[in-house]
Amino acid sequence: MRKSPRQRRLEADFRSVEKLDAESSVFSFLASGEPPSRYRLQFTGPGISKNSFGEIQITQQHEVIVELGAAYPRMVPNLLWQTPIFHPNISNNGVVCLGGYGTHWVPSLTLDEMSTMLWDMIRYENFDIQSPYNREAALWARDQRQFKFPLDNRDIRDRINSPVTELRSNVEPPKKAEQPKSKSVLGAIGSLAGRFRNRSEPNNANDSPETDFPEQASAPTQTTAETNHVAASSEATDASSERILVDPSEIEVIEEGITFLDAAETEVQQASDPPTVIAEIAEEPEEDTGITFLN
Repeated sequence: MRKSPRQRRLEADFRSVEKLDAESSVFSFLASGEPPSRYRLQFTGPGISKNSFGEIQITQQHEVIVELGAAYPRMVPNLLWQTPIFHPNISNNGVVCLGGYGTHWVPSLTLDEMSTMLWDMIRYENFDIQSPYNREAALWARDQRQFKFPLDNRDIRDRINSPVTELRSNVEPPKKAEQPKSKSVLGAIGSLAGRFRNRSEPNNANDSPETDFPEQASAPTQTTAETNHVAASSEATDASSERILVDPSEIEVIEEGITFLDAAETEVQQASDPPTVIAEIAEEPEEDTGITFLN
């Protein structure tokens, strides 16, 4: 026998609340009918109620009767709150306002989605003080400072959906990358001294310095006078090259009184004698750059 659209919808709603019950520690239900058309929805979690003395208190157990009438799902179901609750959108006799769904019902809204809306109302995640069913509760919710809303941070499907705050607490913040330490002064001095030695000395005493011009290696032998002249010119060129290659940071170190001596010259010269490179730098006329250096 072919099933009617309403019957198929009632069966689908029953399956949806069964799944919700399995995924929630907050929600449970009782159903009657074949397929079910009357439900008693039960919620376990903090809500607000008033006792017989008119005092605000926390209530943990909540029940709502849902009747899926003959016109369902084309018409909104009947909802009636059974347990005491103090909420702007639930009247004192238990009539529930579904907000926009009350006047503009959407047939595609399933029963498990409606149950989620009711849980959000209980924990004050969902309330409207602009068009209340309970004006007293609306004024209280607007002005109260006793409770922090929502009263419960759990999603109705809390067995599969953990709160974001719990997930974040288990994640360690990324460690900052260690910044490289600056070189010590002695290390900088040693490096600078090595640069001066590399410019003036070959690697071995018996080896000649390397050259970038291979054709000079095959040049004819020169006389003694020519050799002395070339050596003097080479020394002048090396000194000039050293002056050019000295960067401002090396000059600054020299001006602080730090001198560098070759290992061979250490035995002959005194520590107070400035090296040739420093003397030549000092003898060069200073250009008027408009910059004044203070001691």
